[in-house]
Amino acid sequence: MPLSLSVLVVNYNGDKFIKETISSFFEAIKNRKFEVEMLVLDNNSTDNSTSVLSEIEREAKWPVKFYYGDDNIGFAKGCNFLAKEASNDVVFLLNNDTKTLCLDKFCHLLENEKLDDNAIGTVKILNNDLTIQNNIFSFPSKLKLVLELFLLKHKLVSLIGRKNTNITADTDFQNQYFSGCVLFLPRKLYLDFNGFDQRFYFYHEECDLFMRLDASGEGVKKVYLEDKIVHFGGGGGEISDFAFVAYYENLFRLFFYNTGISYLCLSKLFKIAFKFRNFLSKMGIGYRYSPFSTTYKGLSNRSSQDVLKLNERILDKIQDKENFR
Repeated sequence: MPLSLSVLVVNYNGDKFIKETISSFFEAIKNRKFEVEMLVLDNNSTDNSTSVLSEIEREAKWPVKFYYGDDNIGFAKGCNFLAKEASNDVVFLLNNDTKTLCLDKFCHLLENEKLDDNAIGTVKILNNDLTIQNNIFSFPSKLKLVLELFLLKHKLVSLIGRKNTNITADTDFQNQYFSGCVLFLPRKLYLDFNGFDQRFYFYHEECDLFMRLDASGEGVKKVYLEDKIVHFGGGGGEISDFAFVAYYENLFRLFFYNTGISYLCLSKLFKIAFKFRNFLSKMGIGYRYSPFSTTYKGLSNRSSQDVLKLNERILDKIQDKENFR
């Protein structure tokens, strides 16, 4: 008997892509032989999202359930809410700025009931120009943190290239995790591990989930399929100030919760790193300030003064210890 599917989409200010996200997914699985539902939560968007979603709801072309929140509860909590509302065997977490090109192998998995109870998977993610977008990352390490904070990560990537260029279904993903822009796993597995840790709100929640799955000793199976989905990244434009700050706030949270580094040591490291970045900005020395510049293509740049302000906001967040209880 085929496995049934629940697609979970959390939307915030995604009016530019949300209709294509929904329509392209259903187009890709139009020949399916399994039951499917899609659940879309709008996180109190301030753009035209609710109008776009209301129009899709009125057209009723696809089996979609819509939820409209009074507050922005974040990506992690939004996914958890939708997973609890879902009713099918498998949940498929899909970003609101995607275009599905092919899901044949995924459909085959469900139709032949070949997704293991302990499996979590993804597909090949592409940029808008159809080049490969990296969606496979290593678990956090102290060396990795230092390289990222002190702007050496991009230099290292430019010198040696990315490791994840020849990924296949047979690749060993030990100590690695998949980006949360596209993830699928049994709903029971997701709920048994309480889904995403809602303290993360936005960014790094998927890494935390993978680390908890690996640490459980349940022998999680990581599945990579050659199906293809385009991820525009940041809504296809510049990453917002909120997202920029949230990335580093939750990077701090990820290391504090999962690596055993004390709050005092971690906060000192972040403070030194961002003061160093501010020094570079004041000296007029350009650097790749955005953590997304090697992942998403076509993101615009901020002025040095704007970057200085963002760095200070990050430090303010990190210095509030109560924020990391």
